Amino acid sequence: MYLENIEKKIDSNFFIYLSIFFMVLLFSFIKDVHFEPVDFGLIKQIVHPEFPKGKLLYDPQYHYNYIAAFAAHWAGYENRVEELAMIFWLIETGLSVFVLIKLCNLLFRGDKLVSVMVAIAFLLLISGETEQKTMARPFYLLAIYYFLREKWALSAFCGAVLFYIHVGFAIWWVLPSSLAICIMVLRHKNISLRQAINYFLVLIVLASPILYFYAKSARHLEMDRFLVQYYYYNCWYCSSVVLTLSSEPMALLSKLLMVAILLVGYGKAKKSGYQNNNIMPIAAGVAILYILDFIFADIFGNGTAITLQLLRSILTVETF
Repeated sequence: MYLENIEKKIDSNFFIYLSIFFMVLLFSFIKDVHFEPVDFGLIKQIVHPEFPKGKLLYDPQYHYNYIAAFAAHWAGYENRVEELAMIFWLIETGLSVFVLIKLCNLLFRGDKLVSVMVAIAFLLLISGETEQKTMARPFYLLAIYYFLREKWALSAFCGAVLFYIHVGFAIWWVLPSSLAICIMVLRHKNISLRQAINYFLVLIVLASPILYFYAKSARHLEMDRFLVQYYYYNCWYCSSVVLTLSSEPMALLSKLLMVAILLVGYGKAKKSGYQNNNIMPIAAGVAILYILDFIFADIFGNGTAITLQLLRSILTVETF
């Protein structure tokens, strides 16, 4: 009887994943799949350094382009970049859907209908563009998944991988999750001090080459004031609480409403017997980042806080 239940579960999961995979294939042909124009140029520059633009100078922000260029050269897609974009999009989307299903099974106790609804909504909402963030997305979702499962080392590993694909994405996850761990340690909830130290050690050691690169660059270059002003006044919706509130208060209110919906939904889930206590510390970490952004970006005008665009950490709340 036990073996029959396992076989039924495996069969059920197999057909769900298979149906999602075919949906991914279907949507891949409906959408206009492509590389970003800037990425297309960078990939060409890496593949053909003999062209007039010359060789691309190394920077961690180009890792995605190096991976795409390597794949193009290795698989013979130098002159078929559109097809390469399709392959990248399929892999990235397929992995994201797979991890979303795992998250749904964890959060909604294996409710297959929720998994299918979330997968379909995801496929309808995403664009056909493939770039750094779309490659980072599966690792970002995995970092959340392992965080909720209290697999701290695996969550830290996925967070470290983000630094090698998209530094911004890494910051927007690592900072609120690190604050969440600090909150949980102080409250003696779900994680010991030793586990927290191990989490930070794995994260820092694995991400240290990227952190060292940017720390070294910061020592030799002064913060570009024009760049800081650009991020503050042109990207105010992700770098300034004050400008968001004054320029478009509804944008800030909609984010607060999103947090309120999460609180209400989580409260109802707890009353129904939901046991995972790691979601709200992450949301609290995002809230703390908003406060820190107000202090350092709006009050003190700190260039680092402004260019990090800390308000983008709301992405985690949006995910939930």
